[in-house]
Amino acid sequence: MSDWLHVEVTLTGNHAVRLSPAPGRVMLCHVEHTLADLAEAIDTGFGRWDLGHLHEFAVGDRRFMPSPEPADDAEDSEETTLSDLDVEAGDRFTYVFDLGEEWEHVCEVTEVGLDLDPEDEPDGVVPVFGWGTIPDQYGRERSGEDDEDDLDPAEAWEVVANALRVDDAPPPPELADAAAALREPAGHAGLAIVAEAADLDPDDGEVDLWLDAVAAIVEPQGETSLDEVSREAWQAIEHADWAGAVIELVRLGQGAAADAPSLHHLISQCPEVEESDLDPDDEATLRQGLALVGGLLMAVGALDDDRRLTALGAWGLPRALRRAWTGEA
Repeated sequence: MSDWLHVEVTLTGNHAVRLSPAPGRVMLCHVEHTLADLAEAIDTGFGRWDLGHLHEFAVGDRRFMPSPEPADDAEDSEETTLSDLDVEAGDRFTYVFDLGEEWEHVCEVTEVGLDLDPEDEPDGVVPVFGWGTIPDQYGRERSGEDDEDDLDPAEAWEVVANALRVDDAPPPPELADAAAALREPAGHAGLAIVAEAADLDPDDGEVDLWLDAVAAIVEPQGETSLDEVSREAWQAIEHADWAGAVIELVRLGQGAAADAPSLHHLISQCPEVEESDLDPDDEATLRQGLALVGGLLMAVGALDDDRRLTALGAWGLPRALRRAWTGEA
């Protein structure tokens, strides 16, 4: 039996729009093509030009992404072939392009064992049939609708203040434990990095000590012992990224997921900020930075051991942004 097959891909829409009738493409694949090969061909077939975004496949209970973070439960789409998945006619799975815009596709294996003349066999996955009107990947209707640059600190704080109610509610009881840990950071790698980044005064009260520490995670004040790659990843998180992540985390409340992929998703879906277009290298650097600061926020108690928002984080993260960007208490 031939190792060539057809996968019918239908673009159903994203979080902002559902497409009806849905456009589609039929992709000619070999069983040894990877999911990443299929993703590249789908993006080409649907006319995308800005390809510096992550993708994700969902096949049953399994998730596949390019070069997933070690802490992520996803598998590597660049190392997984269609043969590895034992695909058969009638199998269905989903493909999401751009985890910010979330363009979702339904993929169905429609034919297997296709007979191809060896001289006609393509090197990669190719679209062989299609239909429908393809939407712009950013919803732009005309030239010149460019993304905005990053916000400056004052603008970023104004966005957060307008989106969230930041009142003077009493701090959570976890604050005392977090402040005590900050006064004795020795032996804890994350707290040691925070202590290097912040100009902490152990004699300060619990609120000031904790807010100064978290503000330094947002805007480091001192040199740290981190390697250059990690420092660059930390610096890659822009004011708009912080604003979007904190706004959406606090809106979701205690227990909201704050691992790197979740933070990236929250930033991209926050209506108050506009996500910048990044090339693949910058995208990877940002995700590395989000993973790093997530570990630091976990060290100071803003996130729990599962990298979920704590009561302390829900109370204090907006205040830490205010301190970092305006100097206000």
